[in-house]
Amino acid sequence: MRLLLNYAESHYDDQRLVDFMLTELEDVEFTDPVYKEIYDAFKQGAGRGEVLDTLYFMEHGSEAAKQAVADLTTSRYETSRHWSEKYHIHFPHEKEIIHDLAYSNVLRLKFRLIQKLTEDNLSQMKQSTNEDDLEKYFTIHEQLKGAEKDLANLLGIVVPK
Repeated sequence: MRLLLNYAESHYDDQRLVDFMLTELEDVEFTDPVYKEIYDAFKQGAGRGEVLDTLYFMEHGSEAAKQAVADLTTSRYETSRHWSEKYHIHFPHEKEIIHDLAYSNVLRLKFRLIQKLTEDNLSQMKQSTNEDDLEKYFTIHEQLKGAEKDLANLLGIVVPK
């Protein structure tokens, strides 16, 4: 959400960041009602050909959405200018690496979603006593673990077996 709010108009390859994110996340269902409200507003805005910004949410969003937008768009940390001036240490601005950030954030969100689906599937498996249902849950679990492994490899995360 933070990237959408701050950089929706930025370019990602041959498209806007908002278009990339909406395409990549179209199969994701947000469970947090505030993030769902913000995401749905971006989808509706894109459908009308508009790109929303923080001002839109501050004027039209719910109180919870306004608070979330304020939290997500306010920088919590700032590096000292002396780092670059004296020590020649450069921290790239998010806008400079937006392509990598957007890609990795989408993968991380999907990774967390796969983990949540795996937990839910295991919970259902533990409650089931039907042999056919257990087979179905084992198959789903195997597919989810395969997807988790693939995403972990892309992200450089080590996942225990």
